[in-house]
Amino acid sequence: MADLETMVGRAQEELNKFRDLLASAEVAMVDAEQALEKAKKQVSAVTRTSQVDGETLPVSLVLEQTSEPKSEPEPNADDLEVIEPTEPVQEQNEHEEEEEEEEMTFLWEESMIFERRGEEDDAKLAVTAPSKKKELKVKIRSMEEELEESKERTAHLAEQLAAVAGAKAALEVEMKRLRVQTGQWRKAAEAATALLAAGDGAAMDKHHGAHVRWGWPLMAGELEEDGVVGGRRKAAGVGMLGDLWKKVAQQRHAVPVTRRE
Repeated sequence: MADLETMVGRAQEELNKFRDLLASAEVAMVDAEQALEKAKKQVSAVTRTSQVDGETLPVSLVLEQTSEPKSEPEPNADDLEVIEPTEPVQEQNEHEEEEEEEEMTFLWEESMIFERRGEEDDAKLAVTAPSKKKELKVKIRSMEEELEESKERTAHLAEQLAAVAGAKAALEVEMKRLRVQTGQWRKAAEAATALLAAGDGAAMDKHHGAHVRWGWPLMAGELEEDGVVGGRRKAAGVGMLGDLWKKVAQQRHAVPVTRRE
């Protein structure tokens, strides 16, 4: 019975674990959906920023336009001193523009990759989450059924143990009563044997009436304790004592009684 109680406790622990796992899976699914929505918002914001900075032109067109050399008028000889300081500034501006364009391109590509991954994760989660949830529900239902069966088996075994305990108590009472009756029969047999061995007719006449005192009180005790059914069940022992007293009576009539003067 202790083993069954241990099994029931373990089954309840497993059932609680499955319930916690199901709850955590539902929370993870909600968190994933929120993260996906947040990622979509970030991607849309980056896309709008790139469109505004690129004047709604594709990045490839912006790169082509910026990569083409600009046609500038040839400077005059008088303006050489003025043009020379502006060339490094123009090169620096072009370099900065190229870096900005490369950075925007990189951000746009990263946003597209992130959006694609988010969509893939969302699709996988939409497919796997219901199946996992259904599987966990099936396991929980199975554990609940096993728990109910274990409870029923435990109750049935408890009833059997109670019945065995009652039968054991009744058997102990019966054994105690039989020991008492056996002791009474043994004492009566010893007394009858002593009378037969003595061979004294007067003593036999004196103790002949003891048949009623030894036999019938014994039967009366049996009837009081067990009723009529108990007396019938022990009739064999009383009959044996009756046969013994018949032998005593026959010997009394066979032996002549001598009168003393």
